[in-house]
Amino acid sequence: MQKKVKEETAVPRGRGRPKKEQPDADTRQLILRAATQEFREQGYGGASVANICKRAQIANGTFYIHFPDKAQLYGELIGGTFARLAEALVKAQVENAGLGAEELERRDVEIIVNFAESNRDTLLVAFNERALAPSEEASLIDMFASQRAADFRRGRLTGRFRADVNPVITAYAETGLIAEVLRWWLQNPRAISKAKLIEELLALKLRLSQPERAGRP
Repeated sequence: MQKKVKEETAVPRGRGRPKKEQPDADTRQLILRAATQEFREQGYGGASVANICKRAQIANGTFYIHFPDKAQLYGELIGGTFARLAEALVKAQVENAGLGAEELERRDVEIIVNFAESNRDTLLVAFNERALAPSEEASLIDMFASQRAADFRRGRLTGRFRADVNPVITAYAETGLIAEVLRWWLQNPRAISKAKLIEELLALKLRLSQPERAGRP
């Protein structure tokens, strides 16, 4: 007597359960670009995942493959952008350690202005009070001021900066000043050329911290 063989439905190769969609870099960048415009126009509070998806022309589910929520997206958009700037400034300080004080300051200004120009839309989001997430502006200022204060402490010891420079106060003053000037320039790019802006910011930075510039108008 032959045993009955249990029939099983064969699953053709390559036609099993559909694979879960994986994040891809192109879609992620598409979402970030759409989010930049949404935050600029609607502010952080008014922006929605649904509208960001409409701008990016993707399904809502695709958004959540890349970001868990709006806050995480915003953090990457703003925090990630400024983190790259901070890293570029640190790298330049290390690579150009042998330069004179004024030339080091010039390199910093050039990096900041060129970065602002290349990331104009994202920085305009960061400089727009309506677009900021709660406490985001303070955390960004703190990040750069802390980094700059450490630079002032080192520079006082080497003579790069005035011995009487208060690292913390000067760092916050300089960071806030540069942020406000960049905000104005990005909103009014024809008001002053990039080359002239670099020279003006450099002069301001030098008056704040350089021994030979102290007290000059």
